[in-house]
Amino acid sequence: ACRLTLLLPVLADVDDPEALPDSAEMADAYASGYAGLVDHFNSEDVSDLSHLSCPPSPDFSHLTWKSREMLAVFSIGEASWFSGWKRAQSNAAMTQAAFAVMKGEPAPNDPIYGLPYRWDPETRTLTAPDSPAFKEMGLKPIKVPRK
Repeated sequence: ACRLTLLLPVLADVDDPEALPDSAEMADAYASGYAGLVDHFNSEDVSDLSHLSCPPSPDFSHLTWKSREMLAVFSIGEASWFSGWKRAQSNAAMTQAAFAVMKGEPAPNDPIYGLPYRWDPETRTLTAPDSPAFKEMGLKPIKVPRK
């Protein structure tokens, strides 16, 4: 959303003959895509993240070809962003598990995949579950300090 916010004043300049005639509609369409993502993911539970995928982009067919082309450029990297977002959720869950261990509680299962974290009380190290999904994420082990 930040990319469009920075470019919109240039795109909507009424004195520029190259300005987009539908810049306001393009901004609305772009913002509605992000609002749709928020709505989509707000209705999901954290345990659903393991099988969620990024929903398809909204229909931009009502926009000019120039606006559609620009929106296509803005959407480059959305799949990578989504993968990074899911990784961040797993990382945050693992941090919460480390706090639980630090408070003397047993290491909980990962709330997304339901798999157990690996806890080594000797080295006080919490490691991600042994799963291909976690290997792909590359989450670093957490050294849990004593109280």
